[in-house]
Amino acid sequence: MGQRPVSPWKGRAVASRAATLHGGYAGAFSAPFRYLAYLTVLLAGLLLAAWVIAGFLVFKIWPDGIRPLEVAIATTAAAVDGLYGIPFLRVQGVAWANGLYYALFVAPAIEQIIIADPHQLTPFDQTVQRFFVSMLPTLQVAMLTTKLYGLRLALWLSAILPVALGYAVGMIDGLVERSIRRYSGGRESATLYHRAKYAIAGVVGLSLFVYVCVPMTFELQCGSWVMAAGIGVLSRLQWKYYKKYV
Repeated sequence: MGQRPVSPWKGRAVASRAATLHGGYAGAFSAPFRYLAYLTVLLAGLLLAAWVIAGFLVFKIWPDGIRPLEVAIATTAAAVDGLYGIPFLRVQGVAWANGLYYALFVAPAIEQIIIADPHQLTPFDQTVQRFFVSMLPTLQVAMLTTKLYGLRLALWLSAILPVALGYAVGMIDGLVERSIRRYSGGRESATLYHRAKYAIAGVVGLSLFVYVCVPMTFELQCGSWVMAAGIGVLSRLQWKYYKKYV
């Protein structure tokens, strides 16, 4: 009996599977670091946006200058001591605010150089001090905005429970509607599913941006429940059109 011909692609297929497996391990190992990098860039971008918005409002819009920014910090700090939100995350606001302030202004010795006696500094440090003093109004806005950013980031995360509840209720109702449509022969629409999914991400991202980056007084409790209602509606629409036939 003749031998079966050996496919010339067999070795290549094995090599391809090995390469894919190797790439899968490497991707799984690097994924946490990649997502951490994405998160760091996102948070840094939000902080930079908060600095720009606060500076524009203080120097161009608000007639009282930096006073409304100080009021926003006082109001937000009072909310940290309030009762709304997840307690563990809410109380982290002060620690996050102080930690960010220390990392950006104390550890690089910016604060120390500004308040130092110029007669005790080297000529180079005196030049640096004069530069920072010339930018003192801008630095004050950045310092206060950094503290407000840390406080509000913790508060926003602490108020996530109503949003999660709204999403869960909408998902359950949407899956029920999906089952009804499955047995009644309703049309399927992947477009609506994806648009609702992207709209949810947009609502969450917009709420984070506005609350964290805009230094105005906001009612977190009312805003979180309004956002929860909107996300519930979008979640229902999303899961209503999720894979009708499985």
